[in-house]
Amino acid sequence: MIKDGLRETATAKEDHPSTDHDAPPSSSFERITPFLWRFMAAICAIAWIANFDYGFSGIVLAMPLFNQAFGSVCTRELDAASGVATDASKLGSLQPSLLSVSALFQALGAALSGVTGMFVGQRSTVMMGAILVAVGAVGMLDTSKSYLNYMAWKCIKAAGTGHLFVMGITYGTESAPHRHGRPR
Repeated sequence: MIKDGLRETATAKEDHPSTDHDAPPSSSFERITPFLWRFMAAICAIAWIANFDYGFSGIVLAMPLFNQAFGSVCTRELDAASGVATDASKLGSLQPSLLSVSALFQALGAALSGVTGMFVGQRSTVMMGAILVAVGAVGMLDTSKSYLNYMAWKCIKAAGTGHLFVMGITYGTESAPHRHGRPR
């Protein structure tokens, strides 16, 4: 039955619930609660952390403080503007290539996140990934002059980033179980 250009869907759905596929969508939207806003912000932060880790690994090689802390080849350079000679530390040939090793640990963390999510649940896996990222970041800040320690903490952080990259986004898309199985 058509009333003012719209189909009355209440009676049609009661009579034939599985055959009324061309009914207009419901005009009521779910209310966005403060919890949902925080949840969406957390999912966006997870994606930002993963992308920041990808981009920051290459930039850090050009930073003078990183080269001073971990550089092993010291040279004397002449400043063109002032004419003063300064000491400059450069990274060796092996150190920049070792920064990419953390990508292997990120892949390992991503692979293990599926197994971990199956046994302890998605929410716990996201929390474990966040803890690994936080612990790894604090450890990276605490390494004073040991490149080996820096890389060990970076690999721990990368495993957590892999957890978050896979399970965080999956958890975000599957967070509305009352909508599962319903046509859109």
